[in-house]
Amino acid sequence: MFTEVDPRKLAAVVYDDRVSIDSLLAVFANDLLTTGIHVAGVVQLAEEGGCGPGAPARLVDVATGDVLPMCEVIGDAQPDCRLSRALFDRAASRIRAGCDDRAELIVVSRFGRMEVNGEGFRAEMRRVIQAGRPLLTAVRRGFSHRWFEFTGGVGTVLEAHLWVLHDWWRELAPRETRACG
Repeated sequence: MFTEVDPRKLAAVVYDDRVSIDSLLAVFANDLLTTGIHVAGVVQLAEEGGCGPGAPARLVDVATGDVLPMCEVIGDAQPDCRLSRALFDRAASRIRAGCDDRAELIVVSRFGRMEVNGEGFRAEMRRVIQAGRPLLTAVRRGFSHRWFEFTGGVGTVLEAHLWVLHDWWRELAPRETRACG
């Protein structure tokens, strides 16, 4: 699918349940931002109570620090919540804006269940990849085969350690940026 893409620019951190992947991606993005690298995208945040079992409750825009809620409350007597399409689209627009603003790296929180099913941030990831821009995401070990199906086997797999992410970035050190199409 992405056979003409530099595989170093398409990186997935493969992780297990015990790894605090959200914190790892957030710290890495912040480290790059503090050195003047233009980083864009979104990272999932943990939230007490959440929005249902295992559902993403909030994302943070790595460039601005804006917290983006992902769920809406429904019902009055026994309130529940669900993923809001409008709130999700707002978060997706942050990824697209990073592409349009010529970010040197775009971080997308996860290639998770929604992306495996053809939804979620899959279209935004495809856009970033097709533009040849560096993309970093996280993939649960059990979904790694689905990640490689999506990428056509192209990409770099990283272990979930901060030093590994920094080494990957030092090797990549993008010199050019292109607007996403």
